Amino acid sequence: MHEPDAWPVSAPRTDRPPRYAVCALPLEAYLPGRGARPAPRAVADARLDPDHPERCKAYLHAVDLFNHGFFWECHEVLEALWQVRPAGDTTRSGLQGLIQIAAAHLKRAQGVAPGARRLCERGGTSLCDAGPRALAIDTRAFASAALEWIDGRRSGPPRLRLHGVPELEPARSTGCDR
Repeated sequence: MHEPDAWPVSAPRTDRPPRYAVCALPLEAYLPGRGARPAPRAVADARLDPDHPERCKAYLHAVDLFNHGFFWECHEVLEALWQVRPAGDTTRSGLQGLIQIAAAHLKRAQGVAPGARRLCERGGTSLCDAGPRALAIDTRAFASAALEWIDGRRSGPPRLRLHGVPELEPARSTGCDR
C-alpha cells in the first residue's frame, strides 16, 4: 500500500491523461455561454459504493471527463451520483466537492477568476470533509493542486488519479456501457 504522501495527484503534462472507464469522450467540451448547451445524458446506474468507487461506471466516466477537460460534462455525471446520496453522507460531500472544483475550472475558462477561486475553495473543503482518501482520491493534495491551477501557480489543471484503480489501455476506452 502507498504511503499517504505517495498517492499520485497528477501526472506531468506530457503524459496521456489516465482513463478508467470504457466510455467514449465527447467530441467537444461545452463552455457555458458558448454554443448550445448539450442535452443531459441519463446516468443508468448512479449507485456508488464509497468503499469501492471503481465499481461505479458513471463515477469512472466522470473522472475521465475531468481528466480530459470536459468539466461541464463531468459536473453533470457527478451531480447524478450526488443527488441520490443521503443528506449528511460523507460521500455526498466528496461528490459535491468534485462538482464545485469542476465548476471552478469552468469559471476559470470563462475568465471569472474570483468566482473560480471561491468555488474551488468551497469544493476543496467539501472534498476534504469526505476524508483524506475519499473516492479513491488523495483529497487534500488534489484540492491543493486544483487551487494552484485556479490561481495560475500551475501550468495545467490537475488530473484525478484513482488510488488502487487500474488505468485502461487506450484502445479499450472507446465504447460506453454505463
